[in-house]
Amino acid sequence: MTSRPYHLGRRAAAMDERRARIIAAAREELLSAPRFTLEAVAERAGVSRVTVYAQFDDRDTLLEAVYDDLAASGGLDRIPQAFAISDQSAALEIIIQVFCHFYT
Repeated sequence: MTSRPYHLGRRAAAMDERRARIIAAAREELLSAPRFTLEAVAERAGVSRVTVYAQFDDRDTLLEAVYDDLAASGGLDRIPQAFAISDQSAALEIIIQVFCHFYT
């Protein structure tokens, strides 16, 4: 009997959506709550605390994911493009654009 290959498909999409929801909730908690707790993040995201720990090993890992998300949404992933350009003026212009976009 041959085993059929297992594809995550919808389950992977649900996991990605849940992870994004937890990161968004953590970001909102950081902005609005006087104290940052994983319990509050879980409640805001509509998941259990166990789910938060399953996605992120600890508080530091979750915070790192929030910072990575902020960097990506701010366009910091374009910085390597600037370093690949031989024209220094053009490279500097890209870096300035990236940081102006990020800080706005």
